[in-house]
Amino acid sequence: MIDAEDLSLLLKEIDRKRELMINTAMANGFTSAETVACSQELDILITQYQKKLLTVQKTKKVYQTFNSIYTFFLKPSFKTSDDIKDL
Repeated sequence: MIDAEDLSLLLKEIDRKRELMINTAMANGFTSAETVACSQELDILITQYQKKLLTVQKTKKVYQTFNSIYTFFLKPSFKTSDDIKDL
């Protein structure tokens, strides 16, 4: 299961790779092989992050749906003895 720490670590790696790409581009040019390689690695990291985030969002939605269904079926549809006393 993916947790917030996984996402946080991946974001830190994305920031680190972005900074490295910028520094490489300033030193070697925007079209240098090193800069392009950094850019491609950054793209991979961002894609991994987006996929993990989507998985987390889907998992939350599934849990919310199950919780709603569970709550719906647990609601008593009949009067309890306490309700009858109040009548």
